[in-house]
Amino acid sequence: MGVPTLNQSSGIDEGGAFWKSYNKMFRDQMVTNQNEDSPWPNPQGNKH
Repeated sequence: MGVPTLNQSSGIDEGGAFWKSYNKMFRDQMVTNQNEDSPWPNPQGNKH
């Protein structure tokens, strides 16, 4: 799922019920917005 943010990394490290709750809030949106070949689209106006 791409490179995790600091918050995601913290949730992964915490594990258990915290991670399950956190993951449930964001997982579907993250998967929906990720390109099929895995990278994330560049934000509008990003020239990198």
